[in-house]
Amino acid sequence: MMGACSTLMPHEYKITRAQLTKKLDIIFPLHRNIAQGLFDATIDVPTIGFMTAQNRLSLSAHFSVHSIFRADVQGDFLLSGSLRYDPDQRAVFLQDAHLDTLHIEHNDAQVEMLRTALSAMLEEYLKGNALYVFQPDELHHAGMEISITAIDIVDDGIKLSLAAKN
Repeated sequence: MMGACSTLMPHEYKITRAQLTKKLDIIFPLHRNIAQGLFDATIDVPTIGFMTAQNRLSLSAHFSVHSIFRADVQGDFLLSGSLRYDPDQRAVFLQDAHLDTLHIEHNDAQVEMLRTALSAMLEEYLKGNALYVFQPDELHHAGMEISITAIDIVDDGIKLSLAAKN
């Protein structure tokens, strides 16, 4: 009987660009005070990208930083990372994030300082905030609990491979 139920169980689940964009629209803009209030940073206008060949997800966004020392700075960046599934939280997280590109208007000596500050801000945020969280009933099918066995980036989303949990 168990074999018949498992053949009806879905073998993959896809998180679409639309689902991810909806989540980002709720979260952003992201505001943080950095370095004990010396900098006030805002990240907004995020766009998700799918780097299928590298099996990585990218996030591009605009940022602005206000400093008590200098004029405001703004620009754009591209961050990419791999994905991991946390079964305890039933959530997909971006991990091993890397700031791939950083463009700053009026580029000057602040580039490395801003790179460090933005990297720290994004890393802190990404560790505690999932890209996608499953509802409790989404990982059950016909009375069986489902586990996620693999995560792959596809052209228009994230494909999760599923199997019945033993």
